[in-house]
Amino acid sequence: MATYVEFTRSNGGLAIDGGPWKVIRSEPNDVNCGSLEPMWCENGKYCLSAWVLPCATRSSYSVSFYTDIAVNISQFYGLTTLEYEWQYSAWWGSTKVAPGVNLPITSSVDGEIYNNTLTAGNYTQLFTYGTGWNDPPFKKNGLTVISTDPERAIGYIHLAINITFPRQAGETINYYVKNAEFKIVIPEPPSPITMITHGTSTSRSSGYISSTATVNYGAPGPLVDQPSSVSIGTLIGSTMGATIFVILITLGLFCCWRQRLIKRGIGRVATEEKNSTSTTIESQRMGPLDDTPTRDQGRSMIPEQAPPPSTHRISTTLTANTARIIDNPPGYSLLSLPHDRPDM
Repeated sequence: MATYVEFTRSNGGLAIDGGPWKVIRSEPNDVNCGSLEPMWCENGKYCLSAWVLPCATRSSYSVSFYTDIAVNISQFYGLTTLEYEWQYSAWWGSTKVAPGVNLPITSSVDGEIYNNTLTAGNYTQLFTYGTGWNDPPFKKNGLTVISTDPERAIGYIHLAINITFPRQAGETINYYVKNAEFKIVIPEPPSPITMITHGTSTSRSSGYISSTATVNYGAPGPLVDQPSSVSIGTLIGSTMGATIFVILITLGLFCCWRQRLIKRGIGRVATEEKNSTSTTIESQRMGPLDDTPTRDQGRSMIPEQAPPPSTHRISTTLTANTARIIDNPPGYSLLSLPHDRPDM
């Protein structure tokens, strides 16, 4: 069974060839059936085909192509009475029947049966040149009350095309059906429902208060196959995913909060050490905090610095030879300072 969407998108062939159609034959050993793609089949779809070869022995044969379609009721506002458009094209010919001979052909949509006449075509012209299929398609519009499952969620529609043709001894017969299409007319949304309620008036004047509520039906859903329920695995997976997401967010917030506490503690320790060091340095600089006068009271609080060691050594050397430098007569150089000069 094909869904309505699958039927509208099918290749038009038999189920064995990936299409939606099946076949019933009065004599399976004599009537051959299949999905063919000769030049006279249009739109890139198959032709449903049946043929009888000269070796057959019966005087007549019947062929019925049929299919069942499943319809999602919710796509049509839950209605079970639907308007439809039904059409198909057919051709038959024989090596011993002149063109123009008529045969009855019937089709049905559920219980509604449509009778038509199928005229024999030119057998030689069709198989030699691929032309001669000029008859217009059979078209019908109607209403059908479709049967549904107990939940009234899925409806079922049965389609069939039936023909019976006589046969002469040694005759070859070919029969084709193409472009079999069934379309459901999208119904208008049901009229809004107006509900009126009455109650006792609360004002001084006697009477009633009426209130109305209008219920509008939405547009039909897209013509696609939709699951009737959500699987348990999907619900469990969604729940676990949401739970893991919340746990990850909580752990992230906890880590940020803990990192902030650690940084705050390190800053507090650094501040306390800085304050302690500043207090110690200030205490050492200010000295003892008593009122005992000292010998150096009144002098500058800046401590005297000893001269650099190199300067002190030079001063010591110069002090030892100061007298000689002063007493040196002209003509003596500083290089002779370490030696005793001659007596004058």
